[in-house]
Amino acid sequence: MNAPLKTIKQAEALIENAVWQALENEDHGAELESYEEVQRMLQTLADLSADVQREHDRVMAYCLMRINDARTRLDEKSDEELLKESLRLAERSGDEVQTARSTLSMGIHLLNSGQLPEAEDHLGRVFDLAEGMEDSRDMQQVVGWTLIVRANILLGKSLYGQAKRVAEDAISTLGAIDNYAGLRVAYRILASVYRSLGTEKEAGECMRMAEEYENLAKTHHS
Repeated sequence: MNAPLKTIKQAEALIENAVWQALENEDHGAELESYEEVQRMLQTLADLSADVQREHDRVMAYCLMRINDARTRLDEKSDEELLKESLRLAERSGDEVQTARSTLSMGIHLLNSGQLPEAEDHLGRVFDLAEGMEDSRDMQQVVGWTLIVRANILLGKSLYGQAKRVAEDAISTLGAIDNYAGLRVAYRILASVYRSLGTEKEAGECMRMAEEYENLAKTHHS
């Protein structure tokens, strides 16, 4: 493995480690510092071969997406230009999974900015990118989280029946790959749906499942 590619692989490993450290300790300041250090690492690389440049673009896209996510967790404003750059690099890399991740992040930004039609366009694109990739755990994780966002939109519109079905689809998708962090969120949304429907027993059971998956996520890094 050549030196630039080794640096890129190390950078990606540092991102993944920061993600799980933040899940365990909720120190998003330290998380952000880790991502910004990775960004600086990647910015030092130049004159790369075409294949290595694509890997660089893929991991930089992932890094920029995570920087924005960490900043919003620290109550900073979501940066649309940063997300546009993440999506541009992801598309240039040709990697469908990272393109789907960056597309989802932009969709969430648009949703939180009140641009619902544009947000739903981005969510729909994730499903298009995922076609034929049912065997990819990484892509199915993006699909599961996209279903979570869609369920939340439907819940906000008081479309409880649709929200319930989509949340259950998210649980099925994420359960198939043991993505405990996603299952935690999906069960919380399903609990909110049941609560809105006045079925407190089912809501309580969903919250119990959410707590169980939260504990599993912290110990199993899934």
